Amino acid sequence: MGSCPLALPLHGRVGSGLVFYGPRRTDNQGRKIIMAATLKDVAEHAGVSIATVSRVLNEPEKVAEQSRIKVLNAIDELGYSSNLLAKSLRKDGLNAVFVLLPSLSDPFFAQINQGISDVLASYGYLMLTVATEGMHNLEEEYLLKAKSMGLAGVLIYTAHRRMPSSWEAFCANFPILFLSNTDPLGVPNAEQLLIPWGELGSQIASYLLKQGRRRFLYLANDISGFSPDFLAGLQSTVQQAGGLCGHCRADAS
Repeated sequence: MGSCPLALPLHGRVGSGLVFYGPRRTDNQGRKIIMAATLKDVAEHAGVSIATVSRVLNEPEKVAEQSRIKVLNAIDELGYSSNLLAKSLRKDGLNAVFVLLPSLSDPFFAQINQGISDVLASYGYLMLTVATEGMHNLEEEYLLKAKSMGLAGVLIYTAHRRMPSSWEAFCANFPILFLSNTDPLGVPNAEQLLIPWGELGSQIASYLLKQGRRRFLYLANDISGFSPDFLAGLQSTVQQAGGLCGHCRADAS
C-alpha cells in the first residue's frame, strides 16, 4: 500500500474514560449510593467466573457464545456508562483502535494523541493509548494483544525505519498505520502517514528566525529515527538566513 495524507485536526476535548457502574448500596445513614462495579459484580450477575468476564473483555473469541451473551447482558444491566463496548463485543471484534506512542507526557505526542482521539470519537471508535517508551518488544507485544482482542486497527509511532517482517502477519487481522517515518514496504493493509517533515522543519526555523534567533542546536539521539528531512529543512532555512544550526545527541547534552 502507499501513504495517506495527514488529516488529524488538533482541536476540542473528548473524554475517553471507561467506567462501569455497579448496583446501588447504602451508607451508614441509609442513603443510597452507587458503587463502581468490579469484575466480581459482573461475574456474580452473569453467573459465571471472574476469569470468564475477563476473557469476554479481552479475548471474546475464546468464550462460548452463551457465556459471552450472559456477561454482555450483565454489563448492560449494571448500567455501563456507554454501551459501545458491549455493542462492539457482540460483533466479530472490538470497535476500538490501539494507538501506540513512545510517550504520553511529551507535548508533541500528547497533541498527536488528542487529535487522534477527536477524530476516532467522531466516528464512534474507542481509543486505547499505550506508551511504549520506544521499546520494540512492547510494540510487538501490543500488536499481539490487538490481534487477540480483535481490534479494528493500530496506529503506531515507532523508531523502525522499515516495517519488521514479523509484523506482516498482523496486517491480515487489522490495518496498521505508521505515524512515523516507517516504510510499510508495500505490505497490504499497512500504510504510512504522509507528513512533510522537510517543510515542517523549515517552518519551525522561519518562526524562530522571526523571533531573532540565529544559533540553533537540534537535540536528538538518532535523527534517522525521526526524519532526516526534518533536520535538513531546519538547517537549510537557518543557513540561508545566515544562521548556524548543529546537531547533538540528547543523551550527550
